[in-house]
Amino acid sequence: MATTRQPRQFIAVWNDAGTEVKGATFEESLFVDGDFWKNELTSVAPVGFGDFGTLFSNQLQVQHDALVAEVATLEAGVAALTAQVASLEASNASLTAQKAEVDELLATRNQELTTANASLSAKTSEAESLLADKSTALAANATLTSEKATLTSEKATLTASLAAANARIATLLEEIPFDPRIIDATAFYNRLTKDELLVFVSSEDAQVRAIGQTIAAYKANDWPVVFASTEFQQMVGYLQSVEVLTEARLEELTRDATRAEAYSVE
Repeated sequence: MATTRQPRQFIAVWNDAGTEVKGATFEESLFVDGDFWKNELTSVAPVGFGDFGTLFSNQLQVQHDALVAEVATLEAGVAALTAQVASLEASNASLTAQKAEVDELLATRNQELTTANASLSAKTSEAESLLADKSTALAANATLTSEKATLTSEKATLTASLAAANARIATLLEEIPFDPRIIDATAFYNRLTKDELLVFVSSEDAQVRAIGQTIAAYKANDWPVVFASTEFQQMVGYLQSVEVLTEARLEELTRDATRAEAYSVE
């Protein structure tokens, strides 16, 4: 009786610094004479797990977190400046309205001076006072306009910084490597047609129905689909042998995963 083991999945816990693994549990599939028997838990890490742990303990995640925090700070700054600009614009509108009121009052006073020559001296003094108020209002308006221009410039600078930070995050995400031969279960499920899914459910072949249930379990449990794994090769090999899948269709289903389709271990 030949017994073989194949790695299936693992759960690992890193330390707070993300530099080493504190503990891990691995699940292996046990095959007896080439047939799947059961899954077992073991504390023995599969070959290459050390390299895997190092890959996901590097500084890319640290840089990502720092950039996310920086983006949040910049967005808060932009929001605060936007609120200040809105407040200044409201003040400017108020001063403009006051200026209009002053101009209207001056026109009224001039008309009164024309019709009431006896009170010319008093009305002239009042007009001069109103003109002074107008000058003060205009000066304040000029100051607010200058402050608004300054804040608008600062907002543009912060917006540019935010765009640069977002671009840097996108670049870092693109640099994270992925294995095109390991696909997310949902992405693989979406490659199947409705007719193929119907065959998995309604086939008179119990093995075909079992394979359909296994694929559904992959999707439900978010397990990665490893094209090169013995389990997957046995499943698709059987589907091809009973003509559920053609060779051309199998090649299409197992084409390399894109970055969007690749399995994520986050």
